[in-house]
Amino acid sequence: MWACLRLRADLISTFPCDTFRSVQGAGLDLNVSVPKPPVLVTPGGDAWDYVEWMWASQHDFDKSGNIIGVITEWDGRNMPARIDLAPASATTVIQRKGDPVPLYKIDNTEYRGRWSGPNSAGKIWHERQYPVPGIPVGLSPLAYAAWSIGEALSLQDFALDWFGGGPCPRRG
Repeated sequence: MWACLRLRADLISTFPCDTFRSVQGAGLDLNVSVPKPPVLVTPGGDAWDYVEWMWASQHDFDKSGNIIGVITEWDGRNMPARIDLAPASATTVIQRKGDPVPLYKIDNTEYRGRWSGPNSAGKIWHERQYPVPGIPVGLSPLAYAAWSIGEALSLQDFALDWFGGGPCPRRG
């Protein structure tokens, strides 16, 4: 498993990340290269270059199914310019019934609400892998495989019970 995590993080972190704008008109359909936003140059500020930041984020992504960080700087278009990654082991995500925005706890600091202040959940960068309806966090590849196998076994048991009683379903 660790070799797979390292291999994929090595691969993804070294992919070039360029930005383009689509220009159409007068029979043309061109992609024009544009300058990279700050989040693609130094996503973690001066402490992390792009390759290191991307490696760390992808490693956590495959290990836990989530990338979570705190947006600490914004660019002129109100887009993230710097994201300080939080280790999955220091992060808790709580989804309360009826509340569409989860509560994030990172190192005992709570982030809640959309844009209600310095510790709002709007400052959280959360990317999920293998999302499942009703669960606010993503699943790791191993957890997703276990979920899928468990679901398939449950369906198989149901079908065997349903049709095992002959022309009519058996009563429990």
